[in-house]
Amino acid sequence: MVNRLLVVLVLLLLLICGIGCDLAGLVVNPGPYDRKVPAEFDIKDNADRKIVVVADQAAGLGGTVVPVRKKLAEGVETLLIERAGVKKKYIVSQKDMEFLGSYGSDFHKSSPVNVASQLGAGLVLYVKIVNYNLYPSGPKDYYVGSLISRSVLIDSQSGEVVWPVDGEPKLLRMAIDLETRGREQTQAKLIAATAHGIVRYLYDIRVRYFKTSAEQVQYDSF
Repeated sequence: MVNRLLVVLVLLLLLICGIGCDLAGLVVNPGPYDRKVPAEFDIKDNADRKIVVVADQAAGLGGTVVPVRKKLAEGVETLLIERAGVKKKYIVSQKDMEFLGSYGSDFHKSSPVNVASQLGAGLVLYVKIVNYNLYPSGPKDYYVGSLISRSVLIDSQSGEVVWPVDGEPKLLRMAIDLETRGREQTQAKLIAATAHGIVRYLYDIRVRYFKTSAEQVQYDSF
């Protein structure tokens, strides 16, 4: 009887150990979607130099892109604070830039480095919209759209690109194949997807949150 009881206790301990080891393994080795994509440039650690977001557009896109630029810059600012962990006091807001000229003036033709220097920012996140389309498709309030952008982070003192590390602007292609809630909602989705696509490279982000359904670029598995 004693021997049988001892055998049961040993088996129970082995079972508990096995479960515990499995759980420990799960904690130490998280699943593929719980792993993080490391930041290409840690914006939070450099934010005390102050950051200004300058949104621009390619020649020939016209005045319809002007309000999109401002909304995109504001969206990027919001995500730098909410997701990248940059303190608000280190962001030179779009309102702070008003004295340099409105978004309908020649402001966007100025050098982003000069803009940053005038505003006392050590870093300028320069975003250029190179293509933008938004048009109705089918029934009322049905829209499709696309937004293609390039972005770089520049040291305003040296004028050098600090992100991406190869110096080439980060290219993003976002598209909404069909939105049934109208023009404004379609535009808002494009702007939100683009802002996310830019900021995600500037902080450690979980794999599950990296991609967005609006992207037209396929990524390798992480």
